[in-house]
Amino acid sequence: TIEPFRFKRELAMEAYLIENEKVLSLTKEFNDVIIIDSEKPLLQGRADINTDGRIDIIAKYGQECIAIVELKLGYLTKKHLSQLESYLNERQQILANFPKIWDTEISGTQQPKWIGVMVGETIDPDLMLDIRKGYDYIDKTGIHIPIAALTINRYRDEHGNIYVITDTYFTDKSRGKDLTQYTFKGQSYGKGRLVLAVIKDYVQN
Repeated sequence: TIEPFRFKRELAMEAYLIENEKVLSLTKEFNDVIIIDSEKPLLQGRADINTDGRIDIIAKYGQECIAIVELKLGYLTKKHLSQLESYLNERQQILANFPKIWDTEISGTQQPKWIGVMVGETIDPDLMLDIRKGYDYIDKTGIHIPIAALTINRYRDEHGNIYVITDTYFTDKSRGKDLTQYTFKGQSYGKGRLVLAVIKDYVQN
């Protein structure tokens, strides 16, 4: 027998994700996830209500994509999507204020790709369908930023064992994305990870 064992606060959910960052894996192409930082203030980040904001989690998928993760206890709605889009609109402020997020020594002048991720216990059915069809936030300059959602629920049995169940909602509509896999020393890599593997191998040798 198992009973619901809900997160009592968003900070508890945040702490769980920081300790178990692989939970934020989305697809085969978005599974190399590293959490960079959390609880970062953002000046005028909440354009939807004209106030400052605070980013729950900043993560990276591989070496090319930065993620803004918005956590909510309970039900994810389009209001939360609007909040996430406000943060994504201030992504240049994030790069300026937290330069360690994007290593320009490796990337040079290349700008990072971005993705928004909402995490909650349940999700509004209409919002879920929109995201499963492939939802992109389109900023003022016409850049498309994909949005994903993830639901996470905890349960506990009579012996104190904890079980976590997640559901991921995400369809990557990247136009012309190169998903070619390359083999190097017996391991399979996408092109971005391949470069890093070759450099590491060269340095070690």
